[in-house]
Amino acid sequence: MVNSFIISNVYPLRQLFSTILCYSQADFQPSATHKFMMDWALSHFVFGRPKLDGFIREHASLGAHTDIIEFQPGETTIFRWSHPGARPVGFHISKQCPACGRLKTRKPMPNEDGTSVIFKCRVCRNRTIYTLPDGWNWTHGPAVMGDQGQGAWMHYTE
Repeated sequence: MVNSFIISNVYPLRQLFSTILCYSQADFQPSATHKFMMDWALSHFVFGRPKLDGFIREHASLGAHTDIIEFQPGETTIFRWSHPGARPVGFHISKQCPACGRLKTRKPMPNEDGTSVIFKCRVCRNRTIYTLPDGWNWTHGPAVMGDQGQGAWMHYTE
């Protein structure tokens, strides 16, 4: 489900939008996007840098709650936040081990190139592997453990 459309400048001759931004959160709260939209407007209109990847890494708190979907003429890009322990390669996970059901016993072990994260339970030794989905790429590089909880953004373009 896609919510909350935000529209940027208009092509003057054809009356087409150059960019439409949407959010995927089901119970969307627009107040969560204030800082993001201020940074986007400054980057886009003042500095003339319309791409989101120039400032998106500063918005991990927004990414933890919603994907950002950017519609442009001829292409659609989905930006998704990732963190090895909280949202490995963009997947929502449970804090419970799927085998033994205990809480917070799984330790994330991301590989160096950021294409997968292995969760190993400290109690039952169950292993769950999350792999970067086909077509998704890291916006600025993969999320690694020890990055002060910031995580990283990934994107998929259609």
